[in-house]
Amino acid sequence: MTDKERWEQAIARLVEMTRDDALTWQRSIDVKRSDATGDVYEASIQGRRVVVWEYRFRSYDEPQAEEDIAIEFVDMMGKTEWRWPEAPSRWSLLDAIRYQLAGAGDFLKHFLNAS
Repeated sequence: MTDKERWEQAIARLVEMTRDDALTWQRSIDVKRSDATGDVYEASIQGRRVVVWEYRFRSYDEPQAEEDIAIEFVDMMGKTEWRWPEAPSRWSLLDAIRYQLAGAGDFLKHFLNAS
């Protein structure tokens, strides 16, 4: 298994843990990214501060701005220590984080059980 495949596996595990509420995310108060298109989310994972955020960028050969997801280890000041490799599951992780923070699962459970 390549290093990139192992990082994909790690992100898929974070998705699963987030969906199961075994990992809790919060909106970061002190981590700011100038190119973020929304909130920066953070969690503590095995003593490491991990942030996830969506951003826009422009490729030289594309007229439209593209969007991507960054996952990073950050220090106590919110500065990037290392950015995780791009992996397909990063989009699922952002979706799971937003679902968790919106309380969508609780809403659905209570809404469908309401008489």
